[in-house]
Amino acid sequence: MTDLDLPYKWDRHPYTYAIALGQSVGGFVRVMGWALNEKTGTAGGTVTIYDSPDTSDPLPIVVGFAPGQTVRDWFGPQGVRFDSGLNTVVSAGSVGGKLFISTQLEGPP
Repeated sequence: MTDLDLPYKWDRHPYTYAIALGQSVGGFVRVMGWALNEKTGTAGGTVTIYDSPDTSDPLPIVVGFAPGQTVRDWFGPQGVRFDSGLNTVVSAGSVGGKLFISTQLEGPP
């Protein structure tokens, strides 16, 4: 079960949503970008991003952080396509922030 199940069909006017780390999304989504930061300033951190509503993706994206580092990336206008859903996990340290996703409302394009 996912925190947020999205219908299928790319909206003709897609919305970009901000989701919190640890929130999972079912269905087709595109990651448009993120704004993340290591919160303690004294230790590094890692965020793992899965193309899956759980942690079963065999090739996740791993974003590492130095102490106090802030990372802001934008992948528009098309974003990065995730076919199986999306799950984010703070796998080390203390990292906060948001991922920006665009929804799809009717099967893959």
